[in-house]
Amino acid sequence: MVTEAHSFPDLAEGFYRDGPQAYIEALSARLPEHDLDLARSLFTLLLGESHRQRLLSLRSAPTHEEAATQARTALRHLGISDGNDAAN
Repeated sequence: MVTEAHSFPDLAEGFYRDGPQAYIEALSARLPEHDLDLARSLFTLLLGESHRQRLLSLRSAPTHEEAATQARTALRHLGISDGNDAAN
């Protein structure tokens, strides 16, 4: 998709709208206060560097526990409780 986005801009827009943008909006709806900027930051942290490494075949997909740990870390960095952390 990334390589051919310039050749197929409508496809790229649809991909972004139905993928990343939809996920960001869903995250925003689940935040204590709807905040698209915070949701964008959270989405970026959730993908993280490990996502780029997977795209380059430098790393395998995370286990459920690894993904959960990365999500908890991202939430903690943004000062958001995941609902399971008694400290927040």
